[in-house]
Amino acid sequence: MKAGGIQIVSTYIFWIHHEEIEGKFDWTGQRDLRKFVELCAKHGLFVYPRIGPWAHGEVRNGGFS
Repeated sequence: MKAGGIQIVSTYIFWIHHEEIEGKFDWTGQRDLRKFVELCAKHGLFVYPRIGPWAHGEVRNGGFS
């Protein structure tokens, strides 16, 4: 992305992936938002988080748990 001239990465944060069970959050592995943001920063990219609750992405229930 950076080589293509992109400076900002926009990403959905699907609640349903981080709180599959109500009240129990999972930020490990591929769900590690901090690691993703730090990786982008390492490469000089800004991150624009698109926080729910509703997300117009390809996920069941629009991202709702």
